[in-house]
Order: sequence, then structure tokens, then C-alpha cells
Amino acid sequence: MKTQLLHPADYRTTDWSGGSTTELFLYPPGADYAARNFLFRISSATVNESPSDFTLLPGFERYLMILGGELSLKFDALAPVKLAAFDSVSFPGGIRTVSAGTGRDFNLMVAEGHGGSLLAIQPGETHALSGESSPDFVLLHAPLGAAELAIGGVHHTLGEGDSLLLSELPARLQVTNKSEQPVICCSTTLKKTL
Repeated sequence: MKTQLLHPADYRTTDWSGGSTTELFLYPPGADYAARNFLFRISSATVNESPSDFTLLPGFERYLMILGGELSLKFDALAPVKLAAFDSVSFPGGIRTVSAGTGRDFNLMVAEGHGGSLLAIQPGETHALSGESSPDFVLLHAPLGAAELAIGGVHHTLGEGDSLLLSELPARLQVTNKSEQPVICCSTTLKKTL
């Protein structure tokens, strides 16, 4: 298994119409968010304006989790959703989405045809990162403070805002959150091409 520790100084922050967004990881290397030529993007954003229109991303599935505050989402083609801290939702990036409320969120954007998941591992919880099949990438993020994790029996410490990127995962790998706050677990499975 490969691991890469990412710190806030490694991230890139830009403005969007409703606040700012911080890109934690973009894949593949050399991809460009503006050109929409990425397979997946992991970011965190502040929503400072209410209501706020989300950027349209046709061809991508979006996974969104609220880190703080409350956010209500209205979609053109889906039922509205109200999210509190560490609630998550997924929706097609090509549908108009308007948010009400302010706060901070965590985002996974995955190109159609590939898989993703986004969840919070609560303090004391153990979560299976891989089973019969393994995701291609897992990013564990500590949004609220330092985090202590046990991954496959190996101890890892993350500072506030740090992320640990895992790739080439073995079968049946687990992570235990030994912290006092939730840790975000974001995974992607890329479609294999022949």
C-alpha cells in the first residue's frame, strides 16, 4: 500500500460564486479542473452566500458532506435535501443545484462511469476500506483537529486539515478512528479499461 500525507500548504484555494474552494487532490496528475479533464477531484468549500448556485458539472457525479453549519439543497430534478454536520448526499453534477444556508462542505466529484463514496468515520468506529475488491484511492481527512488513525495495524497521526491518501490497497483493510472527532473517508474506484 502506498501512502501520501498531504498538508494544507499542499492544497490550492480559489474563489467560486458563493465562497471559496480548496482543492485537496485532483486525479490524474496534470489534469485541470477548469478543463473538466479529471477523473476525480476532492475539495472543501465555504458557502458564504445564501442562496448560492452550484457550478454545473455535466458528466460528473457529486458527493457532498456538510462539515459545519446547515445547508439545504434544491435540485431541478430531485427532491430537496437538508443537511446537518457530517450528513452527505450524492447527485448528478449536471443538474441545477441551489443551496440555502451557509457553512463548510467537503466534496468528491467523480467522472461518470467511475465510483465514489463519502462518509464520516465517527470516534471509536472501525470502517472497512476494502473487501473483496479494493478502491483505487482512499483519502482520509481530519477537518476539525488532529486525528489518530490505525490502518491495518499501523498508527497514523494527522494534524488539523491534513489528509492521508492511500493507493494500491490490499484486500480487507480497515481503519479505526482513535480521535475525539469524526474523520472523513473518501474513496474512488476507477473503471478499468482494456
